[in-house]
Amino acid sequence: MWHRFRGSPRDVAFGAFPLLKEDPFALWILGWHLPVGGGKMKKTGNQLPACPCGSGKKYEQCCGAPPKVVDLDRARWRKTARELRRRLGEYADRDVFLFEANRAQDTYLGGLDPELVDHEDEFTLERAFEWFIFDYRLSDGRTVLERFAAEEALSAAERGLLGKWREARLSLHEVIEVRPGEGIVVRDLISQETFPIHDVKAVLEIEAGSVLFMRVLAVADEYEFSTSGLALPGSYRDVLMFHVQRDLRDYLKKKRGATPGRYLAERAPIINKWVVDLG
Repeated sequence: MWHRFRGSPRDVAFGAFPLLKEDPFALWILGWHLPVGGGKMKKTGNQLPACPCGSGKKYEQCCGAPPKVVDLDRARWRKTARELRRRLGEYADRDVFLFEANRAQDTYLGGLDPELVDHEDEFTLERAFEWFIFDYRLSDGRTVLERFAAEEALSAAERGLLGKWREARLSLHEVIEVRPGEGIVVRDLISQETFPIHDVKAVLEIEAGSVLFMRVLAVADEYEFSTSGLALPGSYRDVLMFHVQRDLRDYLKKKRGATPGRYLAERAPIINKWVVDLG
């Protein structure tokens, strides 16, 4: 069974598709979490989850407690990234992109069985909109992110982040380590790169061995999840990767100059469908 994964709250992530919601940004306030892992997390006291370290204490009073010493440089980078995501979402929500946003939505949702996934579900629309921003090619051949970088006034720090985010793709990641109080470590099953994810809430929602379909964004010397994602138990990894690797080989053979990154950008709706169907 696949699960929705939210991770730690962000101030604001990405907006909804234009005209789909009266308040397009309200539904991306990521302040709530959906459990992943079949509800196996232990509970203590007033139902707050127990710390995964095994101390028996509540997570918020143990490894999940706010750090006593704050790295100001990292805090500034995280704030810059939050603000940049907000601006990027607002830019993508402009009326000039309405037609192409709706086309992207149709592409992303088109293959999903409406009996399995509600096409008007906020979680599903959020992921579709994120794909539109990062991967969907507009009529001029650029992505929304690339248009944003070319047209908006940005600081050097913001341009540095966008330069890295431009190459980030939705991909399948295996959780190889859970670090209470810090986050998780994932391995991209396509590139085999390893990323330590700063997300102190993630340890309560997913287990080692899980497979996540998400985008990882670099924020200075750290990594964060772009937005919400799908998680599958590790037992589905081999069958899912069989489909993806076969499809990737066919794609690289048929398209001159194709790369795994380009494959992930274009085929994300198909991979998303496979994840949902497996669940």
